[in-house]
Amino acid sequence: NIPRLLNVDLFNCAAGSAFLTHWRDSEEKLQRDLCANWVVRKCRAAGFWDTSRPQRALGVWPGPDGTTVLHRGDALNIYTASGDPQKTETISIAAAMRRKNGPIYVLRAPAPIPGEPATVADGLLVRNKLDLWRFAPIGDEGMTGADVVAGWLICSLLGAVAPFRPHVLLYAMWGSGKTKLVYYLHGLLSTLAGDVIDSFTPAGLRNELAGMARPVMIDEAEAQPNAPPGQGAIEQALEVIRRMATGDGAVRKQGDLGGKSTTQTAVGSAFLAAVNPVKLGQADASRFAEVKLLPLTQAAVPGDDTPQLATEAQLEDELVAAKALAPKLLARVLVNAGRYKADVAAIKAVLVSQGESPRSADLVAALAAGRHLLLSDEALTEETASEEAKFWSGLLVARAAADSGLNTG
Repeated sequence: NIPRLLNVDLFNCAAGSAFLTHWRDSEEKLQRDLCANWVVRKCRAAGFWDTSRPQRALGVWPGPDGTTVLHRGDALNIYTASGDPQKTETISIAAAMRRKNGPIYVLRAPAPIPGEPATVADGLLVRNKLDLWRFAPIGDEGMTGADVVAGWLICSLLGAVAPFRPHVLLYAMWGSGKTKLVYYLHGLLSTLAGDVIDSFTPAGLRNELAGMARPVMIDEAEAQPNAPPGQGAIEQALEVIRRMATGDGAVRKQGDLGGKSTTQTAVGSAFLAAVNPVKLGQADASRFAEVKLLPLTQAAVPGDDTPQLATEAQLEDELVAAKALAPKLLARVLVNAGRYKADVAAIKAVLVSQGESPRSADLVAALAAGRHLLLSDEALTEETASEEAKFWSGLLVARAAADSGLNTG
Protein backbone atom coordinates (compact mmCIF):
# COMPACT_ATOMS: atom_id res chain seq x y z
CA ASN A 1 0.00 0.00 0.00
CA ILE A 2 2.96 2.34 0.45
CA PRO A 3 3.22 3.23 -3.29
CA ARG A 4 -0.48 4.13 -3.32
CA LEU A 5 -0.13 6.19 -0.16
CA LEU A 6 2.63 8.17 -1.86
CA ASN A 7 -0.07 9.68 -4.07
CA VAL A 8 -2.11 11.11 -1.22
CA ASP A 9 -1.56 13.73 1.44
CA LEU A 10 -0.45 11.21 4.06
CA PHE A 11 3.02 11.07 2.52
CA ASN A 12 2.79 13.90 0.03
CA CYS A 13 2.72 16.70 2.60
CA ALA A 14 5.89 18.18 4.11
CA ALA A 15 5.64 16.09 7.28
CA GLY A 16 5.04 12.90 5.27
CA SER A 17 7.99 13.55 3.01
CA ALA A 18 10.22 14.16 6.03
CA PHE A 19 8.99 10.91 7.57
CA LEU A 20 10.01 8.91 4.48
CA THR A 21 13.62 10.06 4.79
CA HIS A 22 13.93 7.66 7.74
CA TRP A 23 13.31 4.74 5.38
CA ARG A 24 15.88 5.44 2.68
CA ASP A 25 19.10 3.47 2.33
CA SER A 26 22.56 4.78 1.47
CA GLU A 27 21.55 4.89 -2.19
CA GLU A 28 18.39 6.92 -1.38
CA LYS A 29 16.10 4.04 -2.27
CA LEU A 30 12.88 3.76 -0.26
CA GLN A 31 12.76 0.68 1.99
CA ARG A 32 9.10 0.04 1.40
CA ASP A 33 8.74 -3.21 3.35
CA LEU A 34 10.39 -1.82 6.48
CA CYS A 35 8.29 1.33 6.25
CA ALA A 36 5.09 -0.68 5.72
CA ASN A 37 5.83 -2.94 8.70
CA TRP A 38 6.36 0.07 10.96
CA VAL A 39 3.12 1.73 9.78
CA VAL A 40 1.11 -1.49 10.33
CA ARG A 41 2.51 -1.93 13.86
CA LYS A 42 1.56 1.65 14.74
CA CYS A 43 -1.93 1.21 13.30
CA ARG A 44 -2.48 -1.92 15.37
CA ALA A 45 -1.27 -0.15 18.50
CA ALA A 46 -3.64 2.78 17.84
CA GLY A 47 -6.65 0.45 17.60
CA PHE A 48 -9.63 0.53 15.29
CA TRP A 49 -11.16 3.82 14.23
CA ASP A 50 -14.72 4.05 15.55
CA THR A 51 -16.80 5.21 12.60
CA SER A 52 -19.93 5.42 14.76
CA ARG A 53 -18.61 8.33 16.84
CA PRO A 54 -20.76 11.45 16.36
CA GLN A 55 -19.23 14.06 14.10
CA ARG A 56 -19.62 17.74 14.94
CA ALA A 57 -19.48 20.39 12.26
CA LEU A 58 -20.34 24.11 12.29
CA GLY A 59 -22.27 25.46 15.24
CA VAL A 60 -22.23 25.80 19.02
CA TRP A 61 -21.65 22.68 21.10
CA PRO A 62 -21.45 21.80 24.79
CA GLY A 63 -17.92 20.98 25.89
CA PRO A 64 -16.58 19.26 29.02
CA ASP A 65 -16.93 20.90 32.45
CA GLY A 66 -19.65 23.29 31.33
CA THR A 67 -17.60 24.87 28.55
CA THR A 68 -19.15 26.16 25.33
CA VAL A 69 -17.47 25.28 22.03
CA LEU A 70 -17.94 27.29 18.84
CA HIS A 71 -17.01 25.26 15.76
CA ARG A 72 -16.09 27.85 13.15
CA GLY A 73 -14.80 25.69 10.34
CA ASP A 74 -11.07 25.32 10.81
CA ALA A 75 -10.89 26.13 14.54
CA LEU A 76 -12.74 25.85 17.83
CA ASN A 77 -13.37 28.81 20.12
CA ILE A 78 -13.76 27.48 23.67
CA TYR A 79 -15.46 29.50 26.42
CA THR A 80 -15.39 28.66 30.12
CA ALA A 81 -18.55 27.96 32.10
CA SER A 82 -18.39 31.56 33.38
CA GLY A 83 -18.28 32.91 29.81
CA ASP A 84 -14.60 33.83 29.52
CA PRO A 85 -12.83 33.07 26.23
CA GLN A 86 -10.56 30.17 27.21
CA LYS A 87 -8.64 29.25 24.08
CA THR A 88 -8.74 28.74 20.33
CA GLU A 89 -7.84 25.29 19.08
CA THR A 90 -7.04 24.54 15.44
CA ILE A 91 -8.93 21.57 14.03
CA SER A 92 -6.69 18.91 12.52
CA ILE A 93 -7.10 15.30 11.47
CA ALA A 94 -4.15 14.29 13.64
CA ALA A 95 -5.77 15.77 16.76
CA ALA A 96 -9.03 13.96 16.01
CA MET A 97 -7.24 10.63 15.57
CA ARG A 98 -5.41 10.99 18.88
CA ARG A 99 -8.72 11.16 20.74
CA LYS A 100 -9.92 7.63 21.40
CA ASN A 101 -13.52 8.52 22.21
CA GLY A 102 -15.98 11.37 22.27
CA PRO A 103 -17.18 13.47 19.33
CA ILE A 104 -15.07 14.25 16.30
CA TYR A 105 -14.87 17.92 15.27
CA VAL A 106 -14.83 17.84 11.49
CA LEU A 107 -12.60 20.18 9.50
CA ARG A 108 -14.58 22.61 7.33
CA ALA A 109 -13.91 25.80 5.38
CA PRO A 110 -13.26 28.81 7.66
CA ALA A 111 -16.40 30.62 8.84
CA PRO A 112 -16.72 34.19 10.17
CA ILE A 113 -15.58 34.69 13.76
CA PRO A 114 -17.36 36.46 16.64
CA GLY A 115 -16.63 40.11 17.35
CA GLU A 116 -16.96 42.15 20.51
CA PRO A 117 -20.16 41.20 22.38
CA ALA A 118 -23.26 43.19 21.47
CA THR A 119 -24.63 45.57 24.09
CA VAL A 120 -28.13 46.01 25.48
CA ALA A 121 -28.47 49.03 23.19
CA ASP A 122 -27.78 46.74 20.21
CA GLY A 123 -30.41 44.31 21.47
CA LEU A 124 -32.99 47.05 21.89
CA LEU A 125 -32.26 48.21 18.35
CA VAL A 126 -32.91 44.70 16.99
CA ARG A 127 -36.16 44.40 18.94
CA ASN A 128 -37.34 47.82 17.71
CA LYS A 129 -36.49 46.95 14.10
CA LEU A 130 -38.77 43.91 14.32
CA ASP A 131 -41.66 46.33 14.86
CA LEU A 132 -41.20 47.48 11.27
CA TRP A 133 -43.23 44.37 10.46
CA ARG A 134 -46.81 43.97 11.69
CA PHE A 135 -46.90 41.00 14.03
CA ALA A 136 -50.23 40.01 15.50
CA PRO A 137 -50.56 40.64 19.26
CA ILE A 138 -50.41 37.73 21.69
CA GLY A 139 -52.32 38.02 24.96
CA ASP A 140 -53.02 41.13 27.01
CA GLU A 141 -49.53 41.97 28.33
CA GLY A 142 -48.37 43.91 25.25
CA MET A 143 -46.62 40.94 23.70
CA THR A 144 -46.51 40.34 19.93
CA GLY A 145 -44.97 37.82 17.59
CA ALA A 146 -41.90 40.08 17.43
CA ASP A 147 -41.08 39.08 21.03
CA VAL A 148 -41.26 35.40 20.08
CA VAL A 149 -38.97 36.00 17.11
CA ALA A 150 -36.52 37.99 19.26
CA GLY A 151 -36.36 35.13 21.76
CA TRP A 152 -35.89 32.56 19.01
CA LEU A 153 -33.11 34.63 17.46
CA ILE A 154 -30.92 34.35 20.56
CA CYS A 155 -31.83 30.76 21.40
CA SER A 156 -31.05 29.59 17.86
CA LEU A 157 -27.47 30.92 18.11
CA LEU A 158 -26.81 28.63 21.07
CA GLY A 159 -27.15 25.50 18.94
CA ALA A 160 -26.74 22.30 20.95
CA VAL A 161 -25.96 24.23 24.15
CA ALA A 162 -29.58 25.33 24.58
CA PRO A 163 -31.40 22.88 26.91
CA PHE A 164 -34.46 23.02 24.63
CA ARG A 165 -34.33 24.29 21.07
CA PRO A 166 -37.67 25.81 20.02
CA HIS A 167 -38.81 26.24 16.44
CA VAL A 168 -40.96 29.04 15.03
CA LEU A 169 -43.65 28.69 12.36
CA LEU A 170 -44.56 32.04 10.80
CA TYR A 171 -48.04 32.36 9.27
CA ALA A 172 -47.68 35.26 6.85
CA MET A 173 -50.54 36.93 4.99
CA TRP A 174 -50.03 38.29 1.48
CA GLY A 175 -48.15 41.59 1.46
CA SER A 176 -46.74 41.16 4.95
CA GLY A 177 -43.05 41.34 3.99
CA LYS A 178 -42.44 37.69 4.91
CA THR A 179 -39.37 37.11 2.77
CA LYS A 180 -37.91 40.47 3.77
CA LEU A 181 -38.24 39.46 7.41
CA VAL A 182 -36.63 36.08 6.74
CA TYR A 183 -33.60 37.72 5.16
CA TYR A 184 -33.35 40.34 7.90
CA LEU A 185 -33.21 37.58 10.52
CA HIS A 186 -30.78 35.65 8.36
CA GLY A 187 -28.53 38.71 8.28
CA LEU A 188 -28.49 38.80 12.09
CA LEU A 189 -27.55 35.10 12.12
CA SER A 190 -25.17 35.24 9.17
CA THR A 191 -22.04 34.58 11.24
CA LEU A 192 -23.35 31.11 11.98
CA ALA A 193 -26.38 30.23 9.82
CA GLY A 194 -26.25 28.55 6.44
CA ASP A 195 -28.23 29.63 3.39
CA VAL A 196 -31.92 30.44 3.51
CA ILE A 197 -33.61 27.31 2.13
CA ASP A 198 -36.65 27.77 -0.09
CA SER A 199 -36.65 24.50 -2.02
CA PHE A 200 -35.27 21.09 -1.06
CA THR A 201 -35.59 17.34 -1.18
CA PRO A 202 -35.85 15.48 2.14
CA ALA A 203 -32.49 13.76 1.56
CA GLY A 204 -30.87 17.06 0.60
CA LEU A 205 -32.13 18.74 3.76
CA ARG A 206 -30.90 15.87 5.95
CA ASN A 207 -27.44 16.14 4.42
CA GLU A 208 -27.46 19.93 4.84
CA LEU A 209 -28.26 19.61 8.54
CA ALA A 210 -25.98 16.64 9.24
CA GLY A 211 -23.50 17.35 12.01
CA MET A 212 -24.62 20.97 12.39
CA ALA A 213 -25.68 22.85 15.53
CA ARG A 214 -26.84 26.16 14.12
CA PRO A 215 -30.01 28.01 13.06
CA VAL A 216 -32.04 26.69 10.12
CA MET A 217 -34.16 29.08 8.05
CA ILE A 218 -36.75 27.77 5.58
CA ASP A 219 -38.80 30.17 3.49
CA GLU A 220 -41.76 29.04 1.38
CA ALA A 221 -42.47 26.19 3.81
CA GLU A 222 -45.77 25.61 2.05
CA ALA A 223 -48.04 22.62 2.47
CA GLN A 224 -48.32 20.51 -0.69
CA PRO A 225 -52.05 19.84 -1.20
CA ASN A 226 -51.54 17.24 -3.93
CA ALA A 227 -49.01 15.16 -2.02
CA PRO A 228 -50.13 11.99 -0.18
CA PRO A 229 -50.70 12.60 3.54
CA GLY A 230 -47.37 13.08 5.29
CA GLN A 231 -45.38 12.66 2.06
CA GLY A 232 -44.79 16.29 1.07
CA ALA A 233 -41.25 17.62 1.29
CA ILE A 234 -41.97 19.92 4.25
CA GLU A 235 -43.94 17.20 6.08
CA GLN A 236 -40.95 14.87 5.78
CA ALA A 237 -38.64 17.67 6.88
CA LEU A 238 -40.67 18.05 10.06
CA GLU A 239 -39.65 14.53 11.03
CA VAL A 240 -36.03 15.72 11.29
CA ILE A 241 -36.74 19.22 12.60
CA ARG A 242 -38.98 17.94 15.39
CA ARG A 243 -36.23 15.70 16.78
CA MET A 244 -33.66 18.52 16.61
CA ALA A 245 -35.37 20.29 19.50
CA THR A 246 -34.59 17.97 22.39
CA GLY A 247 -31.76 15.92 23.88
CA ASP A 248 -28.94 15.17 21.45
CA GLY A 249 -31.13 16.17 18.51
CA ALA A 250 -31.93 13.93 15.53
CA VAL A 251 -29.53 10.98 15.69
CA ARG A 252 -29.50 8.76 12.62
CA LYS A 253 -27.52 5.54 12.25
CA GLN A 254 -26.76 4.49 8.70
CA GLY A 255 -24.63 1.74 7.20
CA ASP A 256 -21.88 1.89 4.62
CA LEU A 257 -20.71 -0.58 1.98
CA GLY A 258 -18.16 -2.04 4.38
CA GLY A 259 -20.80 -3.16 6.84
CA LYS A 260 -19.99 -0.46 9.39
CA SER A 261 -22.32 2.18 10.79
CA THR A 262 -21.91 5.92 10.88
CA THR A 263 -23.74 8.40 13.07
CA GLN A 264 -25.45 11.43 11.54
CA THR A 265 -26.79 14.09 13.90
CA ALA A 266 -28.78 17.29 13.47
CA VAL A 267 -29.26 19.78 16.31
CA GLY A 268 -30.66 23.29 16.37
CA SER A 269 -33.65 25.62 16.07
CA ALA A 270 -35.58 26.16 12.84
CA PHE A 271 -37.57 29.12 11.52
CA LEU A 272 -40.24 28.23 8.95
CA ALA A 273 -42.20 30.88 7.05
CA ALA A 274 -45.11 30.38 4.66
CA VAL A 275 -48.35 31.88 3.41
CA ASN A 276 -50.02 28.43 3.46
CA PRO A 277 -47.92 26.59 6.05
CA VAL A 278 -47.99 22.90 6.77
CA LYS A 279 -50.42 21.75 9.45
CA LEU A 280 -48.59 20.70 12.59
CA GLY A 281 -49.33 17.45 14.35
CA GLN A 282 -49.40 17.27 18.12
CA ALA A 283 -45.79 16.08 18.39
CA ASP A 284 -44.64 18.98 16.18
CA ALA A 285 -46.79 21.62 17.88
CA SER A 286 -45.19 20.92 21.26
CA ARG A 287 -41.89 22.14 19.81
CA PHE A 288 -43.12 25.05 17.67
CA ALA A 289 -44.25 28.54 18.58
CA GLU A 290 -46.67 29.85 15.96
CA VAL A 291 -46.81 33.56 15.13
CA LYS A 292 -48.79 35.57 12.58
CA LEU A 293 -47.61 38.36 10.33
CA LEU A 294 -50.21 40.82 9.04
CA PRO A 295 -50.09 42.87 5.81
CA LEU A 296 -47.96 45.99 6.01
CA THR A 297 -50.87 48.12 4.84
CA GLN A 298 -53.15 46.87 7.60
CA ALA A 299 -52.85 47.88 11.25
CA ALA A 300 -52.29 44.98 13.62
CA VAL A 301 -54.78 46.51 16.07
CA PRO A 302 -57.15 49.48 15.73
CA GLY A 303 -55.26 52.75 16.06
CA ASP A 304 -51.85 51.12 15.50
CA ASP A 305 -49.48 53.60 13.82
CA THR A 306 -46.41 51.34 13.61
CA PRO A 307 -44.19 52.52 10.70
CA GLN A 308 -44.05 50.32 7.64
CA LEU A 309 -40.97 48.81 6.03
CA ALA A 310 -41.79 50.76 2.92
CA THR A 311 -38.89 50.85 0.50
CA GLU A 312 -36.34 48.47 -0.97
CA ALA A 313 -33.61 51.01 -0.16
CA GLN A 314 -34.57 50.92 3.50
CA LEU A 315 -34.55 47.12 3.40
CA GLU A 316 -31.04 47.04 1.97
CA ASP A 317 -29.82 49.39 4.70
CA GLU A 318 -31.36 47.14 7.36
CA LEU A 319 -29.76 44.04 5.85
CA VAL A 320 -26.33 45.68 5.80
CA ALA A 321 -26.74 46.75 9.42
CA ALA A 322 -27.93 43.26 10.41
CA LYS A 323 -24.90 41.55 8.88
CA ALA A 324 -22.58 44.04 10.59
CA LEU A 325 -24.18 43.27 13.94
CA ALA A 326 -24.15 39.47 13.50
CA PRO A 327 -20.61 38.78 14.86
CA LYS A 328 -21.36 40.88 17.95
CA LEU A 329 -24.68 39.14 18.51
CA LEU A 330 -23.01 35.73 18.36
CA ALA A 331 -20.34 36.86 20.82
CA ARG A 332 -22.98 38.08 23.27
CA VAL A 333 -24.65 34.69 23.20
CA LEU A 334 -21.40 32.75 23.64
CA VAL A 335 -20.18 34.67 26.69
CA ASN A 336 -23.64 34.48 28.30
CA ALA A 337 -24.44 30.82 27.60
CA GLY A 338 -24.28 29.92 31.28
CA ARG A 339 -26.56 32.78 32.23
CA TYR A 340 -29.03 31.79 29.53
CA LYS A 341 -29.30 28.24 30.88
CA ALA A 342 -29.81 29.56 34.41
CA ASP A 343 -32.54 31.93 33.17
CA VAL A 344 -34.29 29.07 31.36
CA ALA A 345 -34.28 27.02 34.56
CA ALA A 346 -35.66 29.94 36.58
CA ILE A 347 -38.55 30.64 34.20
CA LYS A 348 -39.36 26.97 33.79
CA ALA A 349 -39.51 26.52 37.57
CA VAL A 350 -42.06 29.35 37.80
CA LEU A 351 -44.18 27.94 34.97
CA VAL A 352 -44.19 24.40 36.35
CA SER A 353 -45.15 25.73 39.79
CA GLN A 354 -48.12 27.39 38.09
CA GLY A 355 -49.28 24.07 36.69
CA GLU A 356 -47.92 24.26 33.16
CA SER A 357 -46.83 21.03 31.47
CA PRO A 358 -43.04 20.49 31.30
CA ARG A 359 -43.01 20.66 27.49
CA SER A 360 -44.95 23.95 27.33
CA ALA A 361 -42.66 25.28 30.05
CA ASP A 362 -39.60 24.23 28.02
CA LEU A 363 -40.80 26.05 24.92
CA VAL A 364 -41.83 29.28 26.62
CA ALA A 365 -38.82 29.38 28.99
CA ALA A 366 -36.39 28.99 26.07
CA LEU A 367 -37.95 31.88 24.13
CA ALA A 368 -38.38 34.10 27.19
CA ALA A 369 -34.78 33.61 28.30
CA GLY A 370 -33.58 34.40 24.78
CA ARG A 371 -35.50 37.67 24.65
CA HIS A 372 -34.27 38.59 28.14
CA LEU A 373 -30.65 37.95 27.14
CA LEU A 374 -31.10 40.19 24.10
CA LEU A 375 -32.51 43.07 26.15
CA SER A 376 -30.82 42.86 29.55
CA ASP A 377 -27.44 42.34 31.21
CA GLU A 378 -29.02 41.15 34.45
CA ALA A 379 -29.59 37.50 35.31
CA LEU A 380 -33.13 36.66 36.33
CA THR A 381 -34.11 36.51 39.97
CA GLU A 382 -37.12 34.66 41.37
CA GLU A 383 -39.11 37.89 41.18
CA THR A 384 -38.09 38.88 37.65
CA ALA A 385 -38.59 35.30 36.44
CA SER A 386 -42.19 35.56 37.66
CA GLU A 387 -42.57 38.82 35.75
CA GLU A 388 -41.27 37.13 32.59
CA ALA A 389 -43.74 34.28 33.08
CA LYS A 390 -46.58 36.77 33.37
CA PHE A 391 -45.49 38.62 30.20
CA TRP A 392 -45.47 35.32 28.27
CA SER A 393 -48.80 34.12 29.64
CA GLY A 394 -50.58 35.02 26.38
CA LEU A 395 -48.48 32.50 24.47
CA LEU A 396 -49.32 29.85 27.04
CA VAL A 397 -53.03 30.53 26.61
CA ALA A 398 -52.73 30.37 22.83
CA ARG A 399 -50.81 27.10 23.06
CA ALA A 400 -53.39 25.59 25.42
CA ALA A 401 -56.13 26.39 22.90
CA ALA A 402 -54.11 24.88 20.07
CA ASP A 403 -53.33 21.75 22.09
CA SER A 404 -57.02 21.13 22.84
CA GLY A 405 -57.76 21.36 19.13
CA LEU A 406 -54.93 18.99 18.19
CA ASN A 407 -55.65 16.36 20.85
CA THR A 408 -57.33 13.48 19.04
CA GLY A 409 -58.86 12.33 22.35
